[in-house]
Amino acid sequence: METSEKQGTRVSGVVEKYLANKHGDIDALELKTDKEHVKINFPPHTAKTIMHKAGQGSHVTVTYQADEPKHEGKDDKKPKLKLVSVTDAQGSDTEANDIKPQKSAADASAETIKLDNYELLKDKKGELIGIKSGNKLFHIHKEDQQLGDKIKNGAVLEITAVKRGDEGFVNQHHDEVYHIQKVMVDGQEYQSQHKAKQK
Repeated sequence: METSEKQGTRVSGVVEKYLANKHGDIDALELKTDKEHVKINFPPHTAKTIMHKAGQGSHVTVTYQADEPKHEGKDDKKPKLKLVSVTDAQGSDTEANDIKPQKSAADASAETIKLDNYELLKDKKGELIGIKSGNKLFHIHKEDQQLGDKIKNGAVLEITAVKRGDEGFVNQHHDEVYHIQKVMVDGQEYQSQHKAKQK
């Protein structure tokens, strides 16, 4: 293992598996080296490129940087390892920072979808993170947590949302991911508080 302040740490190994965040988007790989298993994170919009470059089971060389916890009292927490670059067996290099979000060719327009059969997805803390119906996954951002309190068992939902157009993301279940603009819960309207671009 080589270390350099600017470039980060270089380590070689086999890509054991890919891991997803709480929304189901691939955002990390687990590398099996001679000594250990190392989890290395990357931005979810880079997943398609990274997975193509470093397929599961392939031998690669990875450069990463440690992202130390910012809060005090987190001494026991391991630093998060962030991918800088990946080099495949042929010596071809891909820099994570060079992979930009991919805009879809067509402007995504909002769709209104009625749901009477769905599942509310919650994280380890019990907070609502998504609504899933079939292969459609509607992201719930932290600004819209209170939406979970408004949805009662058996409520009929009418969701106006924009399908995510960035093809760089890889959803672990191959769901179609949507960003919510508004939700009608049994006739009561709720506008999303999330200010990100809806395209």
